[in-house]
Amino acid sequence: MKRFRFRLQTLLDIKKRKEEEIKIKLGEKNSQVLRSQKQIKELQEQLAEFQASERKQRMLAVTVSALRASVVYRYKLQADIAGKGREIVQFKQDAQAIVKLLTEAKKECKVLEILRDKKLAEWKREFKLEEQEFTDDVSQKGFIRKTRTAPRASSL
Repeated sequence: MKRFRFRLQTLLDIKKRKEEEIKIKLGEKNSQVLRSQKQIKELQEQLAEFQASERKQRMLAVTVSALRASVVYRYKLQADIAGKGREIVQFKQDAQAIVKLLTEAKKECKVLEILRDKKLAEWKREFKLEEQEFTDDVSQKGFIRKTRTAPRASSL
């Protein structure tokens, strides 16, 4: 009997490759989220440090232009933090879309794998039947040979 061959194996391989590519995209998106979260944390630390230094400087003589500059810088840091927050939200939405794609890709692979497993089980059943038929045939021929040679041996 021929060895097992799944006709849709190339399609299954393509689907699995696509699934792996989607996993890589998801990993990249998650790393972007983590990077942005780290940047937000750094910006928040900068803002906290800046506000602490401004409190100290306000105790000293402060000019109007220095106050204006500090307010502008603080607003800039807050705007950067808000922008990174929006960026994270967008990255997370993108990641959720990729997760949906990954789920679909996994379903497609799973369907083909189940079909392959069914075909393999069917092939194994057929192989066992053929093997059993062969074994039966060999034992039947051996029995026939023994029965044909047995009367001759007794007549001598």
